[in-house]
Amino acid sequence: MSLIDLRFRYAVAVFCGFLVFTLQALAFDQAILGQAERAAVSLKQDLTRIQNELSLPTLTSDQLTDFRRQLDDVRATSVRQSESLRGPLVEVDQQLKSIGPAPADGTSEPSAIADRRTELQSSLNRIKAAQAQLDLVTVEADQQIARVAQLQRDQFFSRLLERTGSVLSPSFWYDGLTGSATFFSRLSQLLVNWWKEISQTGDLSVLFIVPLILGGLVVLYHQIRRWFMRRFGSSLFVRSRPPDDTDRLWRIVRGAVFAGLSILALFIAFYLSFGAAGFLTPRFAQFVSAFSDLLITPAIFGTLVYRMAAPINPAYRVLNLDDKAAGRFAFLTTLAVVLSVLKDSFTEIAAVLYLPSTFMAAQGASVAIGLIVVIAAILFIARNQEGLPKTAHDGAIYFTWARKFGPPIWLLLLVATVALCLGYIALAGFIAEQIVDTSLLIVTLLLVHHLTDALVVSGLDSGSSFGQFLRRITGLGERGVARLSTVFRTFIDLALVLVGLPLLFLNWTVTWVSFSSLLDRAFDTFKVGNISFSLSSIALIITVLVCGFLLTKIVTRWLNARVLSQTQIDSGVRDSVVKGANYAGYVAAAGFALSAAGLDFSNLAIVAGALGVGIGFGLQSIVNNFLSGLILLAERPVRAGDWVDIKGSEGIIKQINVRSTEIETFDNCSIIVPNSLLITEPVKNWTHRDTIGRFVVTVPASVSADPVEVRDIILKAAKDHALVLYHPEPTVTLRDFGQNGYIFDLKAYVGDITSGASVASDIRFSILAAFQENGIQLPRAFADVRVGESDVPASQPARTTAKPAKA
Repeated sequence: MSLIDLRFRYAVAVFCGFLVFTLQALAFDQAILGQAERAAVSLKQDLTRIQNELSLPTLTSDQLTDFRRQLDDVRATSVRQSESLRGPLVEVDQQLKSIGPAPADGTSEPSAIADRRTELQSSLNRIKAAQAQLDLVTVEADQQIARVAQLQRDQFFSRLLERTGSVLSPSFWYDGLTGSATFFSRLSQLLVNWWKEISQTGDLSVLFIVPLILGGLVVLYHQIRRWFMRRFGSSLFVRSRPPDDTDRLWRIVRGAVFAGLSILALFIAFYLSFGAAGFLTPRFAQFVSAFSDLLITPAIFGTLVYRMAAPINPAYRVLNLDDKAAGRFAFLTTLAVVLSVLKDSFTEIAAVLYLPSTFMAAQGASVAIGLIVVIAAILFIARNQEGLPKTAHDGAIYFTWARKFGPPIWLLLLVATVALCLGYIALAGFIAEQIVDTSLLIVTLLLVHHLTDALVVSGLDSGSSFGQFLRRITGLGERGVARLSTVFRTFIDLALVLVGLPLLFLNWTVTWVSFSSLLDRAFDTFKVGNISFSLSSIALIITVLVCGFLLTKIVTRWLNARVLSQTQIDSGVRDSVVKGANYAGYVAAAGFALSAAGLDFSNLAIVAGALGVGIGFGLQSIVNNFLSGLILLAERPVRAGDWVDIKGSEGIIKQINVRSTEIETFDNCSIIVPNSLLITEPVKNWTHRDTIGRFVVTVPASVSADPVEVRDIILKAAKDHALVLYHPEPTVTLRDFGQNGYIFDLKAYVGDITSGASVASDIRFSILAAFQENGIQLPRAFADVRVGESDVPASQPARTTAKPAKA
């Protein structure tokens, strides 16, 4: 063997060893794969256990909620573990590619490389197997989540439509009274047992923590208040002037927040001290939790309502109520909140005391009756009162629109009353509670909305206390404050919508899948060709379309009134944006409606082909106008508010619709022009780039007048007018020598060409007055008085003859 062959073999061996060493150094962490494999096995076991437990016949709503939480955890863990394997999978695959495939012709290779290839292939198979198991767990978890949701919906409907007993039946109330005796007996027994237990194991000395914690919170509050007063002045806390809208709304929100924090601090101190003393036994802790809900929620919303009604101080009242009605309204609304929370609290207490169902049915009926009576009394008081006295304040009064919802609420109360009489206690309680809960939610969201508006108005006013406070902490100028206010208002509105709509849906939305399944069970589906329809799908399409169209209208109105109106965008651009948002909303609503109904779009191929043929023949002009409308909104050669002239039709564009554009002439006549004409035909747009325009006033003078003096008089009359622009400056030319005198032309510019006719008329009156004062006569035979370069009716604004650049 030659020396060269030995050197070559030695170099190959060194290279292979280096390659194996490098690949081992770059190998992935085996602990990640082991952790993922163990997680897949453990998650599969948890999933199997939950599946078996979901098959039990008796499952409570709390158990289903707990299963839903466990399934969410299982799914999140499986997705996270599967994601952690992506990196190792890529690494191992790249290492295999770098080694290359095994020799196919039987050529030998170093054993280290072959062993490394086998090891990497085994790791790759393990990673893929673990990832497949985790993905399978994710899919099964999704299926079980859908199963739990279906069980919750079915349970909700069965509980809501369960017929327990009519409130008109004496036996129903007798059973409730019997259950009341059981309630008091078990409650007293719970307290006695609790006292016996804590008297042996509790430490009463620890209870001194309560006053210490409360005292510390009071000191902390005063320290924070003093810091704010030193930092931002006493105007935030001490009022030395009549309250404005910001003061009234901030007082309401501040009072509700302070009441909630105070009660929450009290219960935190209670829990800490009782927990440290060993007084919180498991059953007593559940009882305290139910009792805390009964205090915290009414404290917050009761303060909110009392601050809104302000029975004692009308200067802070934001509702249109007189003094007597304000006090009654605040009391009854707080009572409604207490009754609404009372049912949920009693449900928790019943779970602790194991109360009979007859007592819970009677308690639910009592709460429902109380809510119906209280809500009816609130409606009656709000309707039969004189309103806020005019001497109270001259600020804004909010929630006046609530009167429009009186008839629907009366109808819901009637349905709830009928349900009580027929024995549907849960349904009646659900309706009454949702009226209260929804009203409180909407009022809270709108209070934040109105407070945002008031803060924006105060921020724009440099003389207000909040405006000075805002400028002091931000250092912004007037334009900066205006832009910040617009961004702040838009952000708050979007946040309220994103928070409020889901909460409203959670309150009122009856889960559609259950309702649609009920309809499908009651009525068979029917087919048209290969496409299946059912009453639930049709009702769902109609509901989603109506909600989508209404939501689109609300969003576009908000966009125009709250966002675009606060900017310096041209009105035509605003109209284009609003129209585009409308079209996008309608298309999205149609798409969501068809998708929600489960419509297979592949079945629409034949329909689409038929539409294509129809468009090619009968619908060509309609589609042409529709597409032309989209082009008008995108390119904006004409906009709403422009002064246009098309084929002799002249006027102001009022609105650009889907198929046509509405033009209002100067004779107050509406002309409907197809959108395609505005694209294919020449259009004169007098206000395309700006609204500056030139008008011409022809002035005659007798031959006995001094032409220079006449020129000066005409020029002075133009320059003295407030609407005539200084640049380009007005000019006077001697256009011609008439048969009976001179003919002068005044050419001047105005910022808004639509005001040209009125400006020209004012200048003529000024010229006539100056001629009479200086003894200048008009030619007797002169009858040519014109505006612009052609005769225009007197009712039409003066038209420009040249479009200069924007001054």
